Amino acid sequence: MYEDAQEIFDYLPIESGSESRYIKQLWDSFILLSEGKDDIPYFSIVPFHLLFMLAVQYKAYRISAWKKDLYVSKINSGQCKTYGKGNKQQLLNNIPLNKDDVWDTTQSSVKTLCLINEKGLFNLFDAVEIDQDIKERVCALVDNRNDRLHANGEIDEKAESKISEYLSILDHIHKQCVEKEVNRNIQGNWADDIEEGILDLKEFFQAKFLYSQFSPHDFGDVIGDLLQAENLDFEQWEQVVNKGLELAYDQTIFELKLIASSDEFDEDKKFNADRILRENSEESPMLTLDDAQDSGVI
Repeated sequence: MYEDAQEIFDYLPIESGSESRYIKQLWDSFILLSEGKDDIPYFSIVPFHLLFMLAVQYKAYRISAWKKDLYVSKINSGQCKTYGKGNKQQLLNNIPLNKDDVWDTTQSSVKTLCLINEKGLFNLFDAVEIDQDIKERVCALVDNRNDRLHANGEIDEKAESKISEYLSILDHIHKQCVEKEVNRNIQGNWADDIEEGILDLKEFFQAKFLYSQFSPHDFGDVIGDLLQAENLDFEQWEQVVNKGLELAYDQTIFELKLIASSDEFDEDKKFNADRILRENSEESPMLTLDDAQDSGVI
């Protein structure tokens, strides 16, 4: 249970800021319960459900900026039903955009989305065309969690198997967001913000991760733009590669294979992409569209 469950962090922010303490509390509670004896591990599904919902809220938060008119419509129409009448306006004011419609989280919070009914929150993902089956599976998981919080005498002996169910749902939502280019549409190309002559990108990445609230998978969604950028010098490019391998290995390897096998890039970049692939025991084949689709990257 523990090893699979760690994948939840692929969907939570790399730099979570003010939510870091809450995320740690939920994860530590999950670990403590999952390592307990007898029936104790079965109750670990409760903190894991909350981690799942927070990961979903981060996706919904991004969509509210990408399709703000749809978000407002869903709130006003009741498709994203709120807990209590007074919460609707707070949610309408929670879109993470400034007056210039640029991504800005200083006057809003991902936590505010907890004011939306959990099942109703998934109606917002109509924007990225998630499968109806996903909504049905979510409803079952929410009902299961609710059962755990009532003194009904029931013990969920299948709690461990639900971990993969949660992760499968997050994977589907993320892939739909990638297909619709949600991150690119609201964050742009990070390479444009890297200044010439900055030799150490550590502070750049730290600030960007905190600002964007990107998860590792979100970073993997844009790593190709960074690796293909023409304005990065070799040292900067290599730092991008290392950060990609650290946080989004599969997506980074895919992009390096694309560079190494394409005539669109200069020979130096192709050579270095090939070198890094070999250093990581990866081959550098010619990619086809089928290869890309099979990899799950596109």
